[in-house]
Amino acid sequence: MLLQYLDVLIGLSVILGGVSLLVTMLVQVVIAGLGLRGSNLRWGLETLFENVKGSTLQGEGRALAEAVLRHPLVSDSTLSTKFAEWEGRAKGLRKWLGDELQHRGPLGRLTLAKALPPEELLPVLRDLARTGAGKSWHAPLVAALGKNDGSVAELVKRAGGVLPPSTVDAIASQVSAAFGVGQGIANELRAHFQSTMDRVTQRFVTHSRLFTIAISFPVAFCVQLDVSQIYLRLSADPKLRAELVAQAGQIVDESPLGAERERAQAALEAAREGNATLEKAELGGVATAAAARIWIRAELGGDPQAEEVLQKFEREMFTRNKTALRERYDELNASLGSLDLLSLGGVDAWRERWPDDERASWRHLLGILFGGALLSLGAPFWFNLLKTLMNLRPTLAGRDDERAGGRR
Repeated sequence: MLLQYLDVLIGLSVILGGVSLLVTMLVQVVIAGLGLRGSNLRWGLETLFENVKGSTLQGEGRALAEAVLRHPLVSDSTLSTKFAEWEGRAKGLRKWLGDELQHRGPLGRLTLAKALPPEELLPVLRDLARTGAGKSWHAPLVAALGKNDGSVAELVKRAGGVLPPSTVDAIASQVSAAFGVGQGIANELRAHFQSTMDRVTQRFVTHSRLFTIAISFPVAFCVQLDVSQIYLRLSADPKLRAELVAQAGQIVDESPLGAERERAQAALEAAREGNATLEKAELGGVATAAAARIWIRAELGGDPQAEEVLQKFEREMFTRNKTALRERYDELNASLGSLDLLSLGGVDAWRERWPDDERASWRHLLGILFGGALLSLGAPFWFNLLKTLMNLRPTLAGRDDERAGGRR
């Protein structure tokens, strides 16, 4: 009897796991389309710029953060350079192309960088201080960063004789950085950067979770995921349970979540191609995307190419995850569609499945809402649960066999 209940749970996990893959795909599309990574990073930089000790950037943090994240040395979006080209070619439409279209809405978010290494922040800020004259944030930025002490430049001139002005400025900047002269808020930015990025990560995870919840209910409604009806079907149909348990075995062996090691290593191989340092290094026990990121940073250290390789890895990993999710969903769609458990055949099929009786319609709707709540737990939850249940099944099956033998 316990084995029957377990098989019902396994069947539910297969169905919910399959549909939750669709939710995951839609969430990733929304995150990419709205530029949530870039917008959360912008929020973090805005908070950092306006609140560190000694800052003069209050009220200009957002605009400066956008300038940093659209800087050619940081942004990984081709749209950031396209907007600059459009601004140059259409001066008469500067307000629309430069301010409204570029800086607001989802389209503007797509031009923001998705990652910012700590060692790149200050060089970009100093470059903006040199080249950003006329921007509202320029004067506060120059004041916040501070200026190199003139005595340092004078000492460099005396020590080095007659030097080109650019060389003098460069050496003076290095000496000032080494001895802490004219650092302004630079040290504060360094001290608080990592904690701010941790908050950015938490905020992004929260947004992703909210989108998962928001998308789960419409998906449950579209496929009519009535958990109560599915439970009753599974409880009463041994053949259906057996088919879903068989599918569960295949899913556990070939789950897109369980195959992350292969995808992470394939993405890593593609990302390190062309980098002499990484091509010589041993991959070792890289089993997840997180481990791959740690491996890249550990191998490259302070190499300027580290961020470029990481961005390439993220793109490769995203492509492979999306492909794996789509393939798995297509397989589950075909198998679940043949079992007639969900509305997967279009509008006409959806109407046919909806009950005509008013009382039954309300029960059906409540079952769908419960299904949406279960979907919001996410694909990782259901695949991990499915793996746990499948590992438990042989034990319960053995006990049932022993009991059956004892009765004989």
